[in-house]
Amino acid sequence: LTNVEAKEKLINIIDNYDNIEKMLKWFENQKNIVEVEEINIDTDKLIGTVKTTTVRLYDKVWEDFRKFMKDYPEYKSMDLVSMALVEYMSKYKK
Repeated sequence: LTNVEAKEKLINIIDNYDNIEKMLKWFENQKNIVEVEEINIDTDKLIGTVKTTTVRLYDKVWEDFRKFMKDYPEYKSMDLVSMALVEYMSKYKK
C-alpha cells in the first residue's frame, strides 16, 4: 500500500463518514433485536388418535414449559408439546 493509496482510502473514509456512522449504528441495533415468531399450530401435522404416554423430563425444563404454556392459554398442552416435537424432528431430520 503506497502513501498515495493510503491517503486516498483515508479521504474516502472521511468523505463517507456519515454513511459509515449510520451503518455502524444500524449494525449495533441489529444484535439487540430478537424477533419472536408467532406460534403456528399446524393441525394438518397433528393427526391420528391421541396417545397417552409418560415422558421423563428435567425439572427445570418442565417448569419453564409450564410457564411458557401460561402465555398461550388458547392452546392445549398436548398441541404445544406435539408441535414442538414435530418442528424439532423436521429441523434435525437426517
